Order: sequence, then structure tokens, then C-alpha cells
Amino acid sequence: MTKSTVFAALAFLGALTVACETERSIPTEPTPISQLSPTYALPVSCFETRPAPAEASVGETIVLDGTCAVAGSEPIIEYDWELGDGRRVAGTVVEARWDQAGAYDVRLTVRDESGQQDLSTRRVVVR
Repeated sequence: MTKSTVFAALAFLGALTVACETERSIPTEPTPISQLSPTYALPVSCFETRPAPAEASVGETIVLDGTCAVAGSEPIIEYDWELGDGRRVAGTVVEARWDQAGAYDVRLTVRDESGQQDLSTRRVVVR
């Protein structure tokens, strides 16, 4: 997870506080992020697999579900999946099968309308 992902997730959850400083005064308490002027929030990539854990037999279908990804300031417009074997597919929820046994690192990149993106990875084991 990148630093920007952690910041965006904390900001989204309202768990991040920021101390503000001006020329006239220094606040004694940090200002909760929910009380600050909005700034640009980044999208946060996330996905689940069915079945979970992500294990399947050769030729068996695994569902890759990116509906848990969180939009930042702009809506997510692209879900780009790399299946770990050179194939790429697009969509919020996709089905995938592998023809050979192995461990595949599946990556989901989400992009918002302004081109900001985030990436998450999960290993799929095919027996």
C-alpha cells in the first residue's frame, strides 16, 4: 500500500487529524480532517475473490470483485485487472480461469475521472 493510499484511506475514514499553523496563531488542538476545507482525495483500490481464499483448480472460475474500491474526489471510471499471466481484463467484477497450475499475482488498478489511480494485489493459487 502506498503512502498516498494510506493517507486517502485515513482521510476517508475521518481518522486523520491535521495541525494547522497560521501567522497569527498556532492552535492548541489538532483540527479534525472533517472540519478542514476539502482537498483532492485519491481513489483506493480494493478487491475480493470468490472463493476466498483465492484458490482454485486448473480451469476453475474465480470471481474478482472490485466493488469495495473507494472513490476519492472523482468517481472511479476504470477497473483494470492484470491476471499475473500476461492477460488483462476490464470491469468492476470479472471472472478468470487459469490453464496452468501456479501462483499468480492479480493486480487491480482503479482510475478516477482526473486520472488518479491506485493499485492492489492479491495472490491466486491454481492447483
